[in-house]
Amino acid sequence: TVAMRSLDIFLGMPEVTRIVLVVDASYRSMFDDVKDAEGDRLAFADPGDERQDSVFNGVKEIGSEAKLVCIHDSARPLVTRHNVREVRRHPQTRWAFGFGLPSIPGLTRCL
Repeated sequence: TVAMRSLDIFLGMPEVTRIVLVVDASYRSMFDDVKDAEGDRLAFADPGDERQDSVFNGVKEIGSEAKLVCIHDSARPLVTRHNVREVRRHPQTRWAFGFGLPSIPGLTRCL
């Protein structure tokens, strides 16, 4: 699934010590095998009414020891480990930083 593809990116990064999936409880069983393998590294949060509510719910599950929080919308699965690591190393990552890829011409024509 798209969500598993995104999750695999972060699971493959040992420097990522906690992953919070914001998903409705009815979908969490899809991740049972990963939860069993990862233990406390993987947590869940409930979605909110709006995207910012979902983000807030996820951030509440992170823990105070986190030095950096990466928020990724798995509906945009083209991110790579390299992308995440570049954002992490970017000097402007002091408060907030966004990463995006330019649209390819074929994609913009289809929309």
